[in-house]
Amino acid sequence: MYKCNNCGAVCTEPDTIYDSVPYGSTYVDYPSGDKCPSCGSDDIEEVEECKMCGEWAAVEYDLCQNCIDDIHQQVKRITDNLKGIGIDLAVLDDIIEREMNA
Repeated sequence: MYKCNNCGAVCTEPDTIYDSVPYGSTYVDYPSGDKCPSCGSDDIEEVEECKMCGEWAAVEYDLCQNCIDDIHQQVKRITDNLKGIGIDLAVLDDIIEREMNA
């Protein structure tokens, strides 16, 4: 899937941009890039569906950047709370490992 960074449209295949290049006494059209089929912008990127929120975005670890940021904030809050009451953060490793294997 592709998402336009100009208008936000999502499509399965972008349109092709062609440049006319002189060839002898005529011109030949060569593909030179991709463009959004909705608005014509060439500011498009390949995207996937985020496994957590379902948004179409550039993903890392199957998650969009907003979900990664949300998880980071939640983990930071938990670690700050554990540190604040003097609990060893190794307990988080144990909890995460148990949850991943459940």
